Amino acid sequence: MDEKILSRITVIDMTEGVAGPYAAMVLSDMGANVIKVEREAGDWSRPADHVNVDGEANAQFIALNRNKRDIGLDVSSDTGKQILERLIARSDVLISNYQPGVMAKLGFDDV
Repeated sequence: MDEKILSRITVIDMTEGVAGPYAAMVLSDMGANVIKVEREAGDWSRPADHVNVDGEANAQFIALNRNKRDIGLDVSSDTGKQILERLIARSDVLISNYQPGVMAKLGFDDV
């Protein structure tokens, strides 16, 4: 059997840009089940110009987010928070590169 070392680990990836998505990509390459949580409008690094998010993705975004499942959530809404809470409860790792205080503002400072 060719099971990867992190195949039993679930990661919630709440990162944007390069460093965070890269870290989560490495975990996914090692077999982790990575779920990328994007804002409803999409990750700002998705389009080539980092402005016009319309479902299109550039090569860098695709490469850094390979092997991940993806969900768009409004984590400031009650429904979005409930979904994220369920995802976090079923995961082993949460990665976020939000500015300090953002997770607390969203109500996730104790995760």
